[in-house]
Amino acid sequence: MRQRASTRLLDSATHPLERCNVSKYSIAKSAIAEALNAAAAEHLDHGEVIEALIVLAVQESISLRGAPATKAGLRFEEANIAGEVDFDFVRSR
Repeated sequence: MRQRASTRLLDSATHPLERCNVSKYSIAKSAIAEALNAAAAEHLDHGEVIEALIVLAVQESISLRGAPATKAGLRFEEANIAGEVDFDFVRSR
């Protein structure tokens, strides 16, 4: 799938993730923290904001990777919500 032209690159001079070698999970964690801080400032329900992030992330994933790859990733996540492997530990890096 082609990359969307509207995706903006991070400016390392102004963005909190200015250090080198950031992981995809640290970028996502930063985006979630920023969204929850904005939700708190606007007195919005954090769970609903997370749900909106999920909806928008799925839509973006379909645009970037296609529906089959997105479905496969979602199936994996669903199957491991309370699974045996500690995927949260793996993603904490």
